[in-house]
Order: sequence, then C-alpha cells, then structure tokens
Amino acid sequence: MALRPDDTLYDRLAIRDLIELYADRLNHADWDGYEKTLIEDFQFHTSSPVNITIRGRDEMMKLVKQAYGSGFVHQMVHNIVVDRVVGDRARARHTLHVFSDRFRLVALYYDAVVRTDDGWKFARRDCQVTYHEAGPLPGSVYRKLPDPGKPTWYEQFPKA
Repeated sequence: MALRPDDTLYDRLAIRDLIELYADRLNHADWDGYEKTLIEDFQFHTSSPVNITIRGRDEMMKLVKQAYGSGFVHQMVHNIVVDRVVGDRARARHTLHVFSDRFRLVALYYDAVVRTDDGWKFARRDCQVTYHEAGPLPGSVYRKLPDPGKPTWYEQFPKA
C-alpha cells in the first residue's frame, strides 16, 4: 500500500511518534511518561520463546519495571509503518531490537492504537520474536537506570 500525503498524514506521524516515545521512555525509565502511552485495558503478547501475555496497563507497568529494575535494557525501533488509519483507530508495525545484559531480541511488533482525548495510545501490541539470545553481553555496561540525567545544556536548548 503506497502511503501518500492525505488526510491521515498527521495521524500517521503522531502514531510514529508514539512508537518512538514508547521505546525512549523505557530507555530513560520514565515510568510516568511510559504509562501514558497505554490505555487502561491495554493488551500485550509476545510469541515463543518468550511467551508473555499481559492484560491491563497496571500489569504491563509491573513487567517493565521489573525487567528494567534488574539491569541494563535498551530498545530501538526501526522500519515503522502505519498502514491503516480509520477514524479513531489505527494499526502499525515495526521492527524492534532489544539489547540487555541478560538477553538480545529482534522482533516484529504489530500494534493496534486508538485516539483518546490525550492523543494516540496503544490498545494492543503483539510481539512476534524473530531472534532471541539469552546470556550476558560480552562487553561492559556503562549506563545505569534510572537515567543519570541529561547534559545541562539539553534542558536549556532552545531557550523559551
């Protein structure tokens, strides 16, 4: 399906932003911001070999806080495609790379998103694992969560 500038362009950009914010907020342990990307009855599923099914935003929050609380985890999203926007509902997909001090994962994510009064949010995410590797990383981890802070200039640029 060819995507073209049409009346869904703004929505498609906002949904791409949501996907990127999801990973960025996890990577910075911004739990309040991360929680705001999910609707209350959010659903999450990961295929074999991980096999996780979550129902509810609160349960998802428990899972990610536990995963990020025990070491280094970093997510990177790639190849985002928002292929259908119909009113207040949309679907998207992307590739996700996850690196951690305990595992590595490459997966395809399939998302159902809904427009709320606060903008687009995830209703459902289905993670189809392509590659999984368990075990420690061979290198060294230098950054620890919670985020030690941004450079001082970052909050001041650009000046309001």
